Amino acid sequence: MELSKAQQQALDDLTEKLKRDPLANPLLLADLTQLRANCDFLVSLKANRRLRGALAVTRHLPLTAIAFSDMTAETFVELMGQALELPQCRSGIFCCLASSHRRNLIKCVSFIRWEIAEFRFGLPGDAGLEPFTAQLDEGLELRELSIEDADAVVALYDEVPAVAFGRKAMELGPWVGIFSGEDLIGVAGVHFSTPWVTEIGHAAVHSEFRRMGCARALLSRQIQLLTGKTKHILACCFQENLAPQNLLESMGFRRHEQVWLMEFSVG
Repeated sequence: MELSKAQQQALDDLTEKLKRDPLANPLLLADLTQLRANCDFLVSLKANRRLRGALAVTRHLPLTAIAFSDMTAETFVELMGQALELPQCRSGIFCCLASSHRRNLIKCVSFIRWEIAEFRFGLPGDAGLEPFTAQLDEGLELRELSIEDADAVVALYDEVPAVAFGRKAMELGPWVGIFSGEDLIGVAGVHFSTPWVTEIGHAAVHSEFRRMGCARALLSRQIQLLTGKTKHILACCFQENLAPQNLLESMGFRRHEQVWLMEFSVG
């Protein structure tokens, strides 16, 4: 969707603001920078051309995900109405990983189809400088992945379903995998990776190879690859899933905030 010069300037100003505080809205910052070419942006301005609200709608995922700035319920309704005119939004069904106040805004004006509580963890800036090591069982090998490994990743996710995986995600930052022979049995990648903030995600280990140090090895390698390339390393896990939370905390991550993975409908 084409923006006016005033709308574009408002987005640029918002981008610079979020760069100064990447943890305030990491998803929107990623959409405004690394993922900008993969998103449609809807912008509402005040009479003085100051930003009233901005909403990003993805085009690179197998579902329609949004991220948005702080705004009033009235402005949110306005922008979501415009979003329904986009080709990828014709179903009227959207997904969002929302912080508490953004979740409340969505609930005020939308029908919630489902939601799952998660915790967002962050690795302090100095923690990534520590040497992380993990020992794999004999016969397992850790390798860095490329887009050429996408078929193997898709096959693994058929066994261990992942949320919203698209092949383009493998071009956004480092991906690593663990192989047993030539079979991919564990994987971890990124949802986005910018110089300001990176979110590790898409992690999965085949059920036959759990409790063998695979998750720790994958996370350790991701931290090594990202250290010095991004200011903040984030990871999310379901609130009810204690094992990943314990793993993250054992490696220096700290709980940052509660968020909700939501699917909702409008229109």
